[in-house]
Amino acid sequence: MNTDKTWIKYGEVDPYFGVITNDEYRSTAITDRGRGEFFRSGDRYVESLMAILRELNPQFSPRSAMDFGCGVGRLAIPLARECSTVLGVDISPGMLSEARKNAADHGISNVEFTDEASGRHDLVHSYIVLQHIPPRRGLPIVRDLVSRVNPGGMIALQVPYRLAAWRRVRSSVVRVAPIIQRVNNLVNGRALNYPQLTMYCYSIPSLLQIFGEAGIDHIRLIPDSGAGPNFSSIIVYGWNRNK
Repeated sequence: MNTDKTWIKYGEVDPYFGVITNDEYRSTAITDRGRGEFFRSGDRYVESLMAILRELNPQFSPRSAMDFGCGVGRLAIPLARECSTVLGVDISPGMLSEARKNAADHGISNVEFTDEASGRHDLVHSYIVLQHIPPRRGLPIVRDLVSRVNPGGMIALQVPYRLAAWRRVRSSVVRVAPIIQRVNNLVNGRALNYPQLTMYCYSIPSLLQIFGEAGIDHIRLIPDSGAGPNFSSIIVYGWNRNK
């Protein structure tokens, strides 16, 4: 299954649900009130993120940040209130278009939304993104992300490490027999080609090895309180103390 095509399709047909899989965020159901809560959840997350980073490094005051897999800007927008510049990166043109509109609606002008990671940053961040990327692709992405942390900078990556058995089976079946997903879409009244977000797990030791090779040696692993009931994930926080 081509996960890039899946994400691009979500950007076209269901951008908010593609970020948070809650039925109230589907394109057919989302309201102004729901959209407001969507972005308030991002504000709460970034507040918690910055508090944890500053526990690790009390002097942390990032000037630049990169949000990999930024979607419609839920986290890039509040990050822009913490930093002078933010780079929001996403593969989906639909997501990026919606993110630009949302930034303008929130009065944010110091975010650039693009489909390609670039530069080095004081903060490199990604949340609920790697879980939709197979590790054979995701681990090289992690290696690239850690290489983009400035000396003295920090990184925070959310990573799933365990899926419920039924979710593993479902993801595997959809990958090898996509006709089953089309039938499921038909039964649920959706378009036959409505995309399925598959889930993947990562080896935590492999991630920590990549961090260590990049000189990010001050690390904290914290369970992701926002993880759903069907998988377990952690957020890996790291500090590049090289000067």
